[in-house]
Amino acid sequence: MTAEVTPELFGIIEEKGIEEVSLKETHGNPKAVFGLWMAANIEFATLTTGALATGWLGLSFSSALLAIVLANLIGGLVLAVFSTFGVDYGLPQMIQGANWFGKLGNKMPSLLNFFGGFSWFAVNTIAGAYALQYFFGGNLIVSVVLLSAIQIAIAFVGHDLIQTAEKYLVYVLVLAFLGLTVIAVNHLGLSVPENVKSEAAVGGFSGAFILTVSIMVGYIVGWIPYSSDYTRYLRTNRNAGAVKKTVRTYAFWGVFISTV
Repeated sequence: MTAEVTPELFGIIEEKGIEEVSLKETHGNPKAVFGLWMAANIEFATLTTGALATGWLGLSFSSALLAIVLANLIGGLVLAVFSTFGVDYGLPQMIQGANWFGKLGNKMPSLLNFFGGFSWFAVNTIAGAYALQYFFGGNLIVSVVLLSAIQIAIAFVGHDLIQTAEKYLVYVLVLAFLGLTVIAVNHLGLSVPENVKSEAAVGGFSGAFILTVSIMVGYIVGWIPYSSDYTRYLRTNRNAGAVKKTVRTYAFWGVFISTV
């Protein structure tokens, strides 16, 4: 497999569970991780996390932007490295953890990861349901059920449909958030002043800056338990270095651009 391989298996239900992907099962394009991570992070949870820098911690716009860029540079580089492990081992990230923590030691982070994923699903579903209700009216519970059914169906089909869905959704999401950005800038401007009182509550400017960086790094590294799940089908014993370099580059830029 090389960085130019681009077969698509849209619509095929993934039969592989947590087992190692064999070389016969490998397929996909390493560049696809760019669209995957872009689409995964161009959404409201990312937006509201970034808003903590000015809305809660009191940083000015320029200081907040600097902290966010620094944090996502650090987090993006770490995520990019972990993404290459899928190419090496052909295993989901959490299963690889058993090699580091042992089978028993890996149960606790696996359990925490389950609750993290479950909570992420719940937050995004509720936020999406409120958005549907706001734009189209209707019943909130019906919107929750509808969005849940769509997400579960995509997850049930698995890897290839997730990759394809994110590949095309990224265009819709980029356009939507560009529009949102224009509206927000016209309404609020970019001259957010420093709030010394808010900064003082967390140890002054340095405390607010360090806390902002820590929160933003934590946001990205929260994706690490899934990083190899989307690259394990790229496992290869031929030209692995080139595939890993492509994965590392496109994973970094996908997550860095979207989160910043």
